[in-house]
Amino acid sequence: MKKLKSIDLKTAFNNLSIKRKITALYLPLAIVPMILFALLSTHLYRESIVKRSLDSMAENNTLIVSQIESILSEAESCSTYLTLSINNLVYHSSTRTNRLGDVKFNSLLTNELSYAKLIFKDIDAIAFVDIHDGVFLSHYSLYNELAALKNSPHFALLKSSSGYNLWQDISQQSWFNTQKNKPTMTLSKKVWNIQTGETIGYLFINISEDRFAALFNGQLGTYEIVNNDALIVSSNDRERLFSVVTNTNLNTFLKTDQKTSELVTHDHKVYMVSKKALRHLNWTLMSEANLESYTADFRNLLLLTLALLLTIIYIDIALSSVLNQWITSPINKLIGGLKNIADGRFDYRFSMKTNDEIGIFAEQFNHMSEKIGELLTRISLQEEKKRAYELALIQEQIKPHFLYNTLDIIMKLIELGQLKKAQKATKKLADFYRHSLSGGAATITVAEELRLTTDYLGLQKIRYSDAFDFSIVVSEEMQHMMIPKLTLQPIVENAIYHGLKYRSENGLITIASYMEKDCWILTITDNGVGLTAAHLIHLNGNLNAPMNNFLDQPWDQQSLKHFGIRNVNHRIKLFFGSDFGLTYKSAEQEGTSVHIRLSKGVTHD
Repeated sequence: MKKLKSIDLKTAFNNLSIKRKITALYLPLAIVPMILFALLSTHLYRESIVKRSLDSMAENNTLIVSQIESILSEAESCSTYLTLSINNLVYHSSTRTNRLGDVKFNSLLTNELSYAKLIFKDIDAIAFVDIHDGVFLSHYSLYNELAALKNSPHFALLKSSSGYNLWQDISQQSWFNTQKNKPTMTLSKKVWNIQTGETIGYLFINISEDRFAALFNGQLGTYEIVNNDALIVSSNDRERLFSVVTNTNLNTFLKTDQKTSELVTHDHKVYMVSKKALRHLNWTLMSEANLESYTADFRNLLLLTLALLLTIIYIDIALSSVLNQWITSPINKLIGGLKNIADGRFDYRFSMKTNDEIGIFAEQFNHMSEKIGELLTRISLQEEKKRAYELALIQEQIKPHFLYNTLDIIMKLIELGQLKKAQKATKKLADFYRHSLSGGAATITVAEELRLTTDYLGLQKIRYSDAFDFSIVVSEEMQHMMIPKLTLQPIVENAIYHGLKYRSENGLITIASYMEKDCWILTITDNGVGLTAAHLIHLNGNLNAPMNNFLDQPWDQQSLKHFGIRNVNHRIKLFFGSDFGLTYKSAEQEGTSVHIRLSKGVTHD
C-alpha cells in the first residue's frame, strides 16, 4: 500500500508543470530551514537567558551567604571577646571584693557590654545574667525577660553546657529585645571563671532577623533562609516568614546535594531556584524568581521573530511565483522555437529580452539558424569543394541530436531542482555555440578551438556524469596558431561515442602537442576499446579519398560514419597543404591516438 502511494505521488509530481515543480521544491527548501533556524535560535536564546539568570542568582547567593557568615562569625567573635573581658573584670575585682554585685564592677561590666555592641555593629543586643540573677544589658531600653528565660528549655540546655556557643534559631520567642516578639536569633554561652572553673554567668548575644532581611533588599525575586525543618526563618517576603516550605518540588530540590540551581514548577508557574548552604545552624539560603519576569524580552523577541518569519514566507511565496515566471517562460519559448526549427522553419527567431545564459543561447541560436537558412538556400552538394566543406562545417555546428540531448539534460536538472547545474549547463551550451560560430570565420586560433572543445567536453561530462575525464596540455606557442574551425570536436566526439562509450571503466581523453621538424603535431588520445587492424587500415585509407566523390554518394549510415573526420582531414589539407592532415594509430582494447599534423608557419597576428 505504501509502495502504491509512493508511486502515485511520484506520478503526480512528474505530471506537474515545471512552474509547479519549482514551487513544490523551492518553497520547502526556503521556508523549512528558516523555521528550523528560528525555532533553534529562540530555543538557544531562551536557554542562554535561563542559564545566565541561574548563574547570576548563584553568584548573588554566594555573596549573601558570605555576608551572613560574616554576621554570625562576628557574633561568635563577640562571644569570645566578652568571655575574656568578663573574666578579666572578675579577676581584678576579686582582689578588692568577692561580690559580683559590687557597684563598680556592675558599672564596668555594663560598659563592657555597651562597648562590645559598638565594636560589633551587626549585634542587635547583648545581655549578661550572673549566677545571682543579676542582669546586665548593653543598653537600658532592652526588655528584661529573665523569668521567661529561666523557665525555657533553652536556659536548661545552656546551664548543662560546657561553655560552647549555643545557637538558638530565629524565632519570635527571644529575650532582651528592643521590641517584644521581634524575630531574633540568639547566641548563648555559659561563662566560666578561667581561674577557678566556677560559673560566672550566662551571656546572650541577639542578632535581629532584620540584619539578614536587609541583605535581600534590591534583589530580583524572593530570597529566604530555610532551616533544616524547611521552616523559613528570614525572607524579603514578610508574608512567608516562619512558614514551612510545603511544595514537593522545592523540598526535593532543597534536599538534593547534586544541584545548586534548576527550574522548579509550583503554583502552576515555572520558577528559577538557586540554593547555597551555610555552615551555621544547617541553614540554606534559597532564592527563587518567576521565569516569566526574566523572559519578558524573550517573548517580545519571539513575537518579533514570528512576525518576521511570516513576512519572509510571504515574500518567498511571491518571489517563487516571479522566479517561476522568469525561469519557465524563456524555456517554454525555447521549446516552441526548437519545434519550429525541427520542422524546417529556419526563418523562426527567438525574441528574448534578457542578457542571461538563456538570452545568450537564444541570440546565438538565432544567429546560427539565420546562417543555416542562408547556407541551405545557396549551397548544394555539387558546388565547389570549398563551399561543400563550409556546408558540412555548418551541419556539424547544428548537431540537433546533441542539442536536444543537452536541452533534455537541462530540463531534467530543473525538474530535480538543481538550478545551479542547469544554469551551468545552459551557459556551457551557449558558450559552445557562440565559440563554434566565431562570427562566421572558417579559421580560428588553436586556443579558441581548445576552448570550444572544452565546452563540448564539459557538456558531455554533464550528460555522461563521471564516465570519463579529459586533460589538455598544449604549448603556449602553439595556441597562437590558426586552425580550421571544428577540427578537434569531431575527433573528440568519435573518441567518446566509438571508444569510451563501450568501455566498462572510467575513460580518459588527452589532448597534447609536440613539435616535429617544421610542423606541429596535435594528438588526441583515448583509452577506449580501440580499433581492429583491418578497421584501422580502412580508416586511414578512407581519410584520403576524394571529398567530392564522397559527397556524390548517397548519405547512408555507413557513409556518414566517417564523414566528420574526413571533412576535418580535407579541410586541413585545403588550408595547410596536402602534406598535412590526420593519421590514426590504434590497438584493440588499448585505445586510439589521432595525430594532427599542422603547418608551423600559420599564426594569428
